[in-house]
Amino acid sequence: QQDEGVGQFLISYENSGGGAVYTRGSPTVQNCFIFKNGAPAGGAGIRVEGGAPTFRDCIIAENIAIVGGGALLQSPNGARFENCEFSQNEARRIGTDNASEFTPNGGGVAILGAGRTDFHRCVFSGNRAFNWGAGLFARDNGQTAYVRVDGCRFLDNEITRGDAGGEYRGSGGGIYFDADAAVLNSLFWNNLSEN
Repeated sequence: QQDEGVGQFLISYENSGGGAVYTRGSPTVQNCFIFKNGAPAGGAGIRVEGGAPTFRDCIIAENIAIVGGGALLQSPNGARFENCEFSQNEARRIGTDNASEFTPNGGGVAILGAGRTDFHRCVFSGNRAFNWGAGLFARDNGQTAYVRVDGCRFLDNEITRGDAGGEYRGSGGGIYFDADAAVLNSLFWNNLSEN
């Protein structure tokens, strides 16, 4: 049965040049499998710019980008993820210049800028990021942002840069927050960071 919005189909464009789902509005995306997408600029699986979308019962897996492998949310205005799984996504370093080492954040999800985002009963597993927040990364960039994580599991997420660098580089195997946040009733298991 399909509810309003997008539901019950497979989204996959292996090695594509952009994310599978891009929204500036408030759609409902339900019962979808979003996998093996690529986006050099970020948000290989999902990219949200403003709006208040709801993602429910979705699997976002094996997506690769420089930031926000599974999803990149820029100034979301009430984005919500319910019973979603972010699995084996990666924020990968592209290039060898010094600037490129600060960008690969949020293997599962990266949130940048103002707004609110809620995660309810989601799983973040086996995601990788070069720099910060292999499972989940949030930075408010000096604006007002709030992230709420409730009843979620963070399992086997990993920072890949090793122990090089300073300034907390290579931190937050499960979560890295540089924004207001609440984490409730959640499990963290075997998340790795060498710095």
